[in-house]
Amino acid sequence: MERAKSCVDLDHIVIVTQEKYKAQIQSQLGRDANHILILGEPCKKNTLPAISLGVFGVQATDQTVFSVFPSDHFIQNVSDFCNNWKQAHQLAQQGSFVLFGIKPTHPSSDYGYLEVEQNSEPLSLISFTEKPNFKQAQFYLEQQNYYWNSGIFVFNRTIFTQALQMYQSTIFRAFFKKDLVNYQEIQSISIDYGLMEHLDSSVLKCVPADFDWVDIGSLHSYLNLIEKSESQFERQQ
Repeated sequence: MERAKSCVDLDHIVIVTQEKYKAQIQSQLGRDANHILILGEPCKKNTLPAISLGVFGVQATDQTVFSVFPSDHFIQNVSDFCNNWKQAHQLAQQGSFVLFGIKPTHPSSDYGYLEVEQNSEPLSLISFTEKPNFKQAQFYLEQQNYYWNSGIFVFNRTIFTQALQMYQSTIFRAFFKKDLVNYQEIQSISIDYGLMEHLDSSVLKCVPADFDWVDIGSLHSYLNLIEKSESQFERQQ
């Protein structure tokens, strides 16, 4: 929330969650809840349906820019994050589908990898590989032109709609055409597998992150973050 609030006005923020968590989130938001739209999925269906619900669940023009900020990220230097977001927002206005890239620190099969053209400005994508095996990840680490996919996306409504219609027509009809009878029937698929691996590299751009980033989507990564925080606190004593 604090990341989003530092970049945009409250009434431009949409939270997508499961229906059963809406009341809890509204309570946690306090007075901010009066300005923020909370959309609830009847059941969990991975990131592509969730993002589609956010994009088509609000009043927007074809050129409206949407930014996807996952809640399970830990980012300390928010001012640097906002500066990167402004770069991405400008590129999205021009028709690019923008991803935030994180420079890998170790080989990992937990993240998607972005191969970029090093001499391009902004960085253009050559390829997108979702969660490679360890051997591939080790090779990517040894190169200088690979980034982790942070899962932070910025795009305008037109390019998202066109991509969804082309590569995931059933999900497109469910949300754009409102051809939805039962939410449970929607395919559970990530935006990475559903769209990113299919999009033409010419529309994909990468903004390298100038901010510290930790994915705390697993208990292991969360415990590692707590351990590092405690170590830093001890050194300061």
